[in-house]
Amino acid sequence: MSKLTCGMSIATVTGFALLAERDEPSTRRRDPMNEKADGPPGRRDLSDEADNAAQDLKATADAIRVDIGRLAVIEDEKLALDPEDPRVDEASDEAVVLADRIGMQARAERQLSRELG
Repeated sequence: MSKLTCGMSIATVTGFALLAERDEPSTRRRDPMNEKADGPPGRRDLSDEADNAAQDLKATADAIRVDIGRLAVIEDEKLALDPEDPRVDEASDEAVVLADRIGMQARAERQLSRELG
């Protein structure tokens, strides 16, 4: 009579059975979020992915334009201030935050365009 004496063996055996069951097509669960309505399970609609990436690219470009516009306004406001005015420092801080965000958005935009191309 043979008994398993180690919990690891039980977990391994159980894990193997679960893996085998998972890989068996007749017992595989469907993931409705990862399949086309009229296609086989597990398939993604590539045109939807491209559409989503294109929409993301446009939204990112729009966000960059808004931030660039705000950055231009800040720079104009700074020019109108006396250089010793403490508001110049505050405006510069805001400009740095915006410039950093524009850089991050531009990098994200580059990645999105690479995914589309």
